[in-house]
Amino acid sequence: GQIERGDSNPTIGTIGKIVSGLRVTVDDLISSPSHETYLVRKEKLTPAKEMTGQYKVYNYFPFDKNREFEIYGIVIEPDGIYRSGAHGERTSEYLVVTSGTLTLKVGDDFYEVNAGDALRFESDKEHHYINNGKEQLRFNCYFVFKQKF
Repeated sequence: GQIERGDSNPTIGTIGKIVSGLRVTVDDLISSPSHETYLVRKEKLTPAKEMTGQYKVYNYFPFDKNREFEIYGIVIEPDGIYRSGAHGERTSEYLVVTSGTLTLKVGDDFYEVNAGDALRFESDKEHHYINNGKEQLRFNCYFVFKQKF
């Protein structure tokens, strides 16, 4: 009940007991529903990553072996920075800023992305999302995984 209400996070051991009792795989337990239509309510999401006073990262559609993308919502507070490592080869990021101005540092290059603007980049290098503004920055991040040939 605590897990369902979001009051507690299960340990790996607890997850093992749950999947054993239900006779399902961990993938069955954590993968997105296979329905054609699936609504994600922001108010029901718990940040996947968070640093108080800096940023929150919400995972709307996590990795799924049957899908070649992930979708995140990112909120960065004024003067906040979210540092991200490289995501490896064959991964592109598509960013759409919904409010504020994003300063994106990719390697040694900087890009300024305003509300309503979008940017695509290869995310095989370390990159930083920076909010130099005085208002909260909000943007959506789409990871697209290129198929191996």
